[in-house]
Amino acid sequence: MHLLGTSVLVFLLLPLVFSCKSTKTEEEISQDYTNIIQKQLNHINLSIQQYVESCREKKLVLPNLSLIERISTVSCNRLPKHINGTLQNDLSILTKVIHASLGCPCSPNEAEQALRWRDSLSVQKKFCKLHRLLMAIERAYEQHNSQAARRTK
Repeated sequence: MHLLGTSVLVFLLLPLVFSCKSTKTEEEISQDYTNIIQKQLNHINLSIQQYVESCREKKLVLPNLSLIERISTVSCNRLPKHINGTLQNDLSILTKVIHASLGCPCSPNEAEQALRWRDSLSVQKKFCKLHRLLMAIERAYEQHNSQAARRTK
C-alpha cells in the first residue's frame, strides 16, 4: 500500500483503537473530577511548577475524539511511564483514578504501546510536555462537566 494511503487509513482507524465506552454516568464522572482528580492534577502541577513557568503555549491536537476518549487517550498513551521519583508515583495514581472514574481502564495493549519520550529531550521540555498533557485532561474534564451541567438544567 502506498505510504499516503497507509497514513490516511491510520487516521481513520485511530479513533476506533482509542475508544472508551464509559460505564459511569456523567454525574459520577463530574463528581470524581471535582472530589479526586482535580486535586491530583493540582498536586502534580504544583510539583512541576518551577519547571513550566517558561513553557511556550502549544495546543495538544486530538482530532475526532469525544471528551471522554480524549481523557482516556492522554492518560493511557501520552503520559510518561518512566519518570524518576515521586512524580512517577503521582502520575500512576492519577491514571488509575481517571480510569476508575471513567469506568474504562487502559487495555494492556495501550499500556505497552504508550509513547516513550525521547531521551534527548531536555528536562524542561519534558516538563512542558507533561504540563500540556495535564492541561488537556483538565480542559476535557471541565468541558465534560459544563456539558453535563447544561443537560441537567
